[in-house]
Amino acid sequence: LAYRLGMRALNRELEDLAFPYVYPKEHAEIKKLLKQKSKETEVYLEKNLRSLRKALAKEGVRTAHISYRVKGLYSTYKKWLRKNKDINQVFDISAIRIIVPTVHDCYHVLGIIHGIWRPMPGRIKDYIAFPKPNGYQSIHTTIFTGDGSIIEVQIRTENMDRDAEYGIASHFIYKEGKP
Repeated sequence: LAYRLGMRALNRELEDLAFPYVYPKEHAEIKKLLKQKSKETEVYLEKNLRSLRKALAKEGVRTAHISYRVKGLYSTYKKWLRKNKDINQVFDISAIRIIVPTVHDCYHVLGIIHGIWRPMPGRIKDYIAFPKPNGYQSIHTTIFTGDGSIIEVQIRTENMDRDAEYGIASHFIYKEGKP
């Protein structure tokens, strides 16, 4: 229900809380796989975040909020199953998230990213032009960074980010002034 309402933060939390009880063996296996990948992933992410910040500043993009997020355990498990239990085919375990003021800025940032890193063919998803059925909007691109890592980048506006995390509840929270 939380997913259908676009409330990803609540959806992730509920899935991850139930996961070890519903699938204890699978939970342990995913935790082990992610522990092995997480150390190398964080080093690559930090390095590429610095490069990205420099490139955006050079192009005049100074109002972007850049962070990274780690995919929930249960969500990783579902994707791992879809990828025939090959964790190396799950490219969005962690992702760089860029929040900008306008839709125009989203596409501008996408152009900058593709100017410095090569996009993975077939891995550019424009959910701004074509929102998901639950209203989710963002641009996703998966890039080859040149240092051996592959990273997903998500680009969206502040409103899109708030809606993605809290769904329809975000509109009530925003009106009450408690973002």
